[in-house]
Amino acid sequence: MTIKPLHLWTLLALLALVFGVLTAAYAVRPAVSVDVGSYYDSIALTDFHDREVDGSVPGTTWNWPPEQNRLTLPGRRSGEWLATISAADGQPDDALRGLALSVNGTRVDIPRTGWRFFVALIPPDIAAAPTLGLKLEPGLRQGPEPPAGLAGRVVLQPARTYRWTRDESAVHLPGLGGGPWQLTMAVITAHPDGSATRAHLLANTVLLAELPDTPRLRRVNLLVPPRAMSSGSLNLTIQANTFSSDDPRPLGVLVSEVRAVPLEAGGMPLLPPWSVLLCCAVLLLALYVCLVGMTGRNLVAVLATLAALVLTAWALVAHRFPTTVMLPGLALLAVWSLVLLAGLGPLLTLVFDALAFETPPSSPPDGGYPPNPRWQLSFVNTLLLIFFVGYWLKAGGMLFPYFVGIDIHWHMDRVRHILSGGLPLYYGTSSPLNESTMPLAEWGPDRPVIPYSPYYHIAMAGLVVLPWSLELSANMVSVLLECSRVVLIALVARASGLSHRTALLAALLYALLPINFLLHSWGNAPTTTGLWWAFAATVGILVMWPRLRRPVPFLILVGLFLGTLLFYTVAGAFLALFLGLFTLAVWWVRATSQGLRPMWLAALVALALATLVYYGQYVGPIMEQTIPYFVRSFTSRAEDIGKVGEPLGTYVVRHHRLWGYGLLVPLVLTTGWTLAYGSVRWRKGWGPGAPGPGAQGVALLWAAISAWMTVTLVFFLLGYKVSMIDKHFFASIPLVVIASAIVLDRLWERGWLMRMVIVGWYAYLGTSALHLWLGRIATVQQ
Repeated sequence: MTIKPLHLWTLLALLALVFGVLTAAYAVRPAVSVDVGSYYDSIALTDFHDREVDGSVPGTTWNWPPEQNRLTLPGRRSGEWLATISAADGQPDDALRGLALSVNGTRVDIPRTGWRFFVALIPPDIAAAPTLGLKLEPGLRQGPEPPAGLAGRVVLQPARTYRWTRDESAVHLPGLGGGPWQLTMAVITAHPDGSATRAHLLANTVLLAELPDTPRLRRVNLLVPPRAMSSGSLNLTIQANTFSSDDPRPLGVLVSEVRAVPLEAGGMPLLPPWSVLLCCAVLLLALYVCLVGMTGRNLVAVLATLAALVLTAWALVAHRFPTTVMLPGLALLAVWSLVLLAGLGPLLTLVFDALAFETPPSSPPDGGYPPNPRWQLSFVNTLLLIFFVGYWLKAGGMLFPYFVGIDIHWHMDRVRHILSGGLPLYYGTSSPLNESTMPLAEWGPDRPVIPYSPYYHIAMAGLVVLPWSLELSANMVSVLLECSRVVLIALVARASGLSHRTALLAALLYALLPINFLLHSWGNAPTTTGLWWAFAATVGILVMWPRLRRPVPFLILVGLFLGTLLFYTVAGAFLALFLGLFTLAVWWVRATSQGLRPMWLAALVALALATLVYYGQYVGPIMEQTIPYFVRSFTSRAEDIGKVGEPLGTYVVRHHRLWGYGLLVPLVLTTGWTLAYGSVRWRKGWGPGAPGPGAQGVALLWAAISAWMTVTLVFFLLGYKVSMIDKHFFASIPLVVIASAIVLDRLWERGWLMRMVIVGWYAYLGTSALHLWLGRIATVQQ
């Protein structure tokens, strides 16, 4: 990647344009409100206590008929509402323990619980419905339905959310803009014990006021002078004496709302804050350089950068907060992308050239495209563009301040425990990882001993040196590994003798599948990492197959097998079954078997090492507890061993949503190609010396795809008896998209109509993926 003089002039022009557009954007000065008790506005708060909720006025009580599971109440209510559900008379004190509440079919938050009641928070969009249908739900979504008669009364009242400060708490509004601002706060400044709060308010170290004690909620209006806003950011500090009564927390001032309203600046031009200007300049100029490096088209890079500039300016005007919170992370992501591109581009060129992949005559290296040097990109550059666009969408979504990877915080808490000296606990057979990931409803009270390797958490402990949260670091590592499959998929396709176009179709299909976005929303990073190791091991087998007898490829394969076994036990089980099925498939198509012996030797060496360093301690418990448990699971009804069972038909139908996340068509295409190729190959009786470039590569690829598809089918059937959580589907996706791309490449050659259908389907997948990703980011809370 080289920067020409034309590009330098373009960079200077873009820099000037960024300054001008941001100055225009900051001429608009929107008011900003922070609902201190709101879930979403918590990112603006530092050192506040957790949010609390209560009723602002007395509520209305309804009796819940004992014979009904559902209660319908009048709706059309404004704002948030509290629903207090109390147990019916005669029910035990813990009758409502562990239950949830749905309103109009949507589960709502439960901020507070007691022995005979729980409190649910109904959001404004649901409360505004014509009627409110309340229903008790099991805490676990697949758990048994609670019987009628548990609830006796429901009290509805308008909600008030708030937080208590500590001795010093802060509200941060970065990049708000300069000039004078009017600050409005809703506070209670009074201690129940009569002691003085001595509450002080400071804006960027400038004292605004000392608040007198007031036992009632009141609104305070203050002027933030221009000299206090010289940085363009508002850091509001609340200092107060604290008290503790029945509550052990040190409580300072109750705050429920903060609002900043711009005042006239006296005609003085207001420049954008330097921090925002710097972040935007770095973000947009780095984006331009990345696009020039990948496309080599200055005009394309300029147009894309201008579109990003317009989008940034709109976000600063319409959603100044939280846009300004995201900008530093996005700028850092752009700089990291430059570094990644500088290393990845030459590396991929070297790898694809060095391995000298064969290409069948029916699919020329250019993928069948007519030469068009003006617009056609090289294979490596197109692959990089697919990788980076997918990477930016996923990593950028994770930088959204409200993004929640559901399980990531739980896993990082385990990492923090290891850092504090808890490694021996997680390394032994009594590891809490083994128990806490196996819900009672899914496994029964007599759960088996299944090793949950701590090596992922041990590896993540090294991320503590980074200057941001472990959760963010783990998310970023997870998304980088997952997106790197795009490159590995293309590597396998080319190593198998497939064309450039087939490799790119497979890579793009993987990048657009909605289900891969879903995995990051779940935040189950050990699964993502473990399945990456399993696929990397498969790549190692297929790419290095003729060279596995050499020391370096053999040791690389041992390392890939060992990583799969140690980073995620389930992935190790998948890989073990895959190796057996792959061996049978190689014999079936009579492909060259020169790599089988070193492959199995590498697997045995990796298994011996993994047993030595970790799994050896589990041999006894597995023989005594795990094997008998699985025997009982397959020979008894679920209810007989204390699990929640379901009919087989219900279990199968339950997977329709998973298949609907873009997997249905690829699974059909893969199944069709696998059956067709296997039957033709067997009938023709081709042996190891079969003629034709790429024949052996495709045969090995077929063996791998067939093996992984069979692994998915086997574990899908096992999942009816044992909880699998659909991880087997994710294990086969990288090879499923390659098989699908083989079929799509053949269809592409049928003419323009078929090409339009394929392009339309890809566009549909991309739209569905964005809709799923943005929807999960906007709605998932924790």
